[in-house]
Amino acid sequence: MKKLLILMAVTVASAFALQAQKGLNVAKVFQGRYAKMPDAVVTYLTGDAVEKYDLSLYRSLAVTCDAATANEVEQLVLKDGLTATSKETVYRGGRLKFGSFTLPKRNYLNRYLFYVNKDADSGKNTARIVVVYMSGDASPEKVKKLINTGK
Repeated sequence: MKKLLILMAVTVASAFALQAQKGLNVAKVFQGRYAKMPDAVVTYLTGDAVEKYDLSLYRSLAVTCDAATANEVEQLVLKDGLTATSKETVYRGGRLKFGSFTLPKRNYLNRYLFYVNKDADSGKNTARIVVVYMSGDASPEKVKKLINTGK
C-alpha cells in the first residue's frame, strides 16, 4: 500500500511539472520531429534525479541539424523568450548563439529556458544546437550555477 501511495505521489508530481511546460512553443522541440531526428539526444528527468537541485522537471534536446531546422528551433525559443522576466542573449552572424531566459512562473514553479547554437557564427550548413528547459523551486542564481558548473 505504501509503495502504491508513493507511486501515485510521483505520478501527480510529474503531471504537475509537465503542466509548467504546457503552452510553450519549445514543447514541440522535445516531443515533435526534432526529437525524432537520427542524431537527436533527448533527456527527460523528474523525481529523485532532479529534486536534489530543487527542480521538478529537466528536459533537453541536443541535435545536429541543417541551418533551416536550427532557425526553426531558434524562432520557437525566441517566441517563448518574449515573455521572459529576464534574459541574456548573444548573437553571432545574425543568429542566436546563446539564450538564457527566466520565464514567468506557472503553477508556482520557476521556469528556465536555455538555447545554444554552437555553429551560429561558423557559416556551416549544419548546426549543433542544444535546448534545455527546467522548472522547479530553484532560484535563478542556483540554475545559473548548475549551468555554469554542469552539476
